[in-house]
Amino acid sequence: MPPPTPPPRAGSFCNGANKGCDEVGRGMQVDYSSVKRKPYATGQRWGSMTLTYHHLVGKKLISDWWNDVVCTAEGRQALAPLAEAIGEHATQYNNKNKHASKTDADAWREWAQNTDTKMKSFYKFQQIVTWMPGDLVRGPPPGERKSDPGSEFDHEVAWYRGCLSDGKAVATYLTAAAHAIRGYCDGDATIVRAQEGANNMAKVATIQGDAAPFRPKE
Repeated sequence: MPPPTPPPRAGSFCNGANKGCDEVGRGMQVDYSSVKRKPYATGQRWGSMTLTYHHLVGKKLISDWWNDVVCTAEGRQALAPLAEAIGEHATQYNNKNKHASKTDADAWREWAQNTDTKMKSFYKFQQIVTWMPGDLVRGPPPGERKSDPGSEFDHEVAWYRGCLSDGKAVATYLTAAAHAIRGYCDGDATIVRAQEGANNMAKVATIQGDAAPFRPKE
């Protein structure tokens, strides 16, 4: 199977403040300064190399997209499947500092059934949604990689994520999510795009444990 076509570079649509954001949406804005540091264990090694975590769909893009979509009642309904999947699986994420409790997970699933109110335990949720293990790989630091896309979607390394129980490659869902989220943030800010991004990221959210390891290129 050939590698998927990389999604287009993201535009600036999601980078500005949404002037139409309602009260619930304003209370559920991801604070990017709070999610920049990884909430995972440190010091993991591969031989003599200290492994670092790399996002496949960038956390800044996810944050900006979430912050725009969550601003309306219709948008929050689109995000419900993602919150539901995270609530179902987050207690099994290998998340050291912001580990989700059963109470947190129950609150996120409850919100998915009633998106008219602010989500409880949102501070933890914003850490989880931007650091889902299914969206991460562990590998050499950027200076040790021969191919590093930076904040762009890493469509080659995405294949290290393997397959879900439905037999489909995780990279398929990641690629579809990246296309939808970046398309939304390029200005195609439709509810269909929002749903497409959330539904595909919901599949990614079912992956428990830790980030997949990948080896440096020879």
